Amino acid sequence: MARFALGELLLVSCMLLFLVLLGIVAILVLARFVFGWGMRTCPHCAEHIQKDAVICRYCGRDVSPAASSAAAIPQSGEADSDD
Repeated sequence: MARFALGELLLVSCMLLFLVLLGIVAILVLARFVFGWGMRTCPHCAEHIQKDAVICRYCGRDVSPAASSAAAIPQSGEADSDD
């Protein structure tokens, strides 16, 4: 049975860890584009833009904020009252 030096085992372990982490990052990046996490479609040019974008980076036209971010920002006349 072959014996491995500590340095060789450490090198192989680091390489395997790097490959696993690279795979996880690749899956997360692909999931963002495949499932559209944090993205939405521009109503004018149909390109994918950030969910909170107010101007499309592709066509330059104004786009309304996403419903979730618009609901989080209170309008000037909608102050909460404690009555």
